[in-house]
Amino acid sequence: MYFVFVILLFSSTLIKAQNSKELKNIELDSTFITRFTEDIAKEKYIKNSNLKVELIDSCNSSIHCGTMAFASVSKVKILEGIYQNDTILVAELCRKVYYTRKKIYKLNYESSPNFSVILCHGNSYNADYNLKAENDYYLTFGSLKKVINANNSNQ
Repeated sequence: MYFVFVILLFSSTLIKAQNSKELKNIELDSTFITRFTEDIAKEKYIKNSNLKVELIDSCNSSIHCGTMAFASVSKVKILEGIYQNDTILVAELCRKVYYTRKKIYKLNYESSPNFSVILCHGNSYNADYNLKAENDYYLTFGSLKKVINANNSNQ
């Protein structure tokens, strides 16, 4: 009788553990799906909006591109639209950037490459960059054009 009780207890514990593991996998899958759908929506919005942004900071990578691709990265705050006040990263392939902090720019979207890119500070971009939880900011490719007057004309 004792032996049957131990087997039932062990089986019950094993089933609970399996259910807990499955729940954790479901949670991870739903987090991934949420990040994936948010990534698609944000990319589509940025692509079609030509957003006004404020430069927070930027860094330059090596401009030598050939067998390896490098990108300079600017951290910007979105000033308008549904993502207003979000901070994102803008990567520019094979270019040094000379932007001024706290100045207003228009974000010109460029398609993300389908290859790896070495970013500033030793980080790297891959197609799944925005899906990784360890990346604090959404990253898009593009360039910044300075707003030169109140009528939103671009330089």
